[in-house]
Amino acid sequence: MLSTLDLGPFSMETWTLFGRGPLVLGLVALTLWARRLFGTRKALLALTGFCAGLSLGTWLLPSVIGAVVGGALAWTLVLRAQGERRSTAFPLALYFLGVVLVGRIGCFLNGCCFGVPSEATMALAYPAHSLAHQTHLLAGWIGEGAGHSLAVHPVQLYEALFLVLLTGAFVLARRWSRNDFAATLLLLAAYFVFRGVTDPLRG
Repeated sequence: MLSTLDLGPFSMETWTLFGRGPLVLGLVALTLWARRLFGTRKALLALTGFCAGLSLGTWLLPSVIGAVVGGALAWTLVLRAQGERRSTAFPLALYFLGVVLVGRIGCFLNGCCFGVPSEATMALAYPAHSLAHQTHLLAGWIGEGAGHSLAVHPVQLYEALFLVLLTGAFVLARRWSRNDFAATLLLLAAYFVFRGVTDPLRG
């Protein structure tokens, strides 16, 4: 897999580009949107709250999902504390979808968060020295001279494809319901149902 990208004289870890990059760029876009709607002061205070919530969310649930959910909750609470009652559910939900979607592609390229061994047609093997290869080697499932891991479910790509479809469904549901909060609850419910179904496929 592609854990490091060579960019001429520079090199960058895949996870920096696909994991941390969308988190930061999305937060900048979210802050600019809030600045236009609520004003600079409220937007910056919401950004501060988001960063604090992001740290707390990562501590409670060490993952991109924990970070984004923690940040979104803190963002909303800070705006509410400043007297804002306008819904921010729609941009926050799009931020969540975008960060997790791109992050899962990063996970696939980085070779982390892989699935359980499988003989299914879509199963993929990781090369030597990858995390999957080392994990299978330590488990005794492959020998020392194996050039690749066992074939595993590409659960990262399953989730990325689902998130593309979920984003489209979310936008349509929001137009149909005219209720950001209801559409966001539907989105979260669908996502966590998907995770519940696919978690047994995770390695």
